[in-house]
Amino acid sequence: WGKFRARLNLTNVRKYTIDKLPGLIPTTVYDGYFTPNDGIGPETVPHYRGFLTAAWDYKGLTTDLKVNYTGSFREDPAGGTDYTSTIASWPTFDLQFSYTIKKTNTKLTFGVENLFDRMPPRAFSSFADNYDRSVHNILGRLFNVGIKQSF
Repeated sequence: WGKFRARLNLTNVRKYTIDKLPGLIPTTVYDGYFTPNDGIGPETVPHYRGFLTAAWDYKGLTTDLKVNYTGSFREDPAGGTDYTSTIASWPTFDLQFSYTIKKTNTKLTFGVENLFDRMPPRAFSSFADNYDRSVHNILGRLFNVGIKQSF
């Protein structure tokens, strides 16, 4: 039947606050908010972020399926009352196939990142391309091909 493997990596941030200037500026809450990098605080800190992988190996063939997940978070509160919405969660799927030719120690790989070509949710308080560059990308579906030769 081959060999099956699974891996889960999930981060849950319950609280993330910073006193930028103690006594002068109120404590800034970062967990669960889109926060453009202001030079002092972090980038966006969603409450949940992680991935789950499932792999199957059989006679030189390896298949990997990866589910990436970025949880929802709120718009930048410093952006004013126009930016009070929630930025939706963003799950994506990656799929990869590899085949190892044992006689030549050659590994051939074909993969697809963001398999279903899901664009990231809009972050209207972002001044870039209306998405959060710290946890999302707008590259869409990406294909990759690789050859690895071992001597």
